[in-house]
Amino acid sequence: MMTHAMINPYTVPHSGPKLVDGIYTLNGFRHEQSVPEPKADWSFVPPHGKGAGALAYRHNATGETILVPSIWYNQPLEWRIDGMAYVAARTTESARRQAADGKPWSRSLAAQQLRSARRCINLARAMKATGQVLA
Repeated sequence: MMTHAMINPYTVPHSGPKLVDGIYTLNGFRHEQSVPEPKADWSFVPPHGKGAGALAYRHNATGETILVPSIWYNQPLEWRIDGMAYVAARTTESARRQAADGKPWSRSLAAQQLRSARRCINLARAMKATGQVLA
């Protein structure tokens, strides 16, 4: 159950959530923690400016729109794959800088970062292969 304290008043302009037929709504949109099952019945709506940190999904049959938090399991698959690729690239850059640094701890830190980058790349490949958000 959502309470007023769960909504950050600095990110979404509102006069407070309203309880309508047992469902909390904010600015006319139903709020959920995650996209309801079956997820195939819902389509992602590109960023809409309805609230910071929220993603919108529209039900394919009814047209109902809901807002969900922008958490990894609610984000579109393409966003997660791109995010993993970005993290892998930045971590690889950091590993190269560490390796070139020449400090006693640099080599082991660079090796850790390269392992982390490989995990991100493997995770992105697995998500692309399975078509599911894994992390």
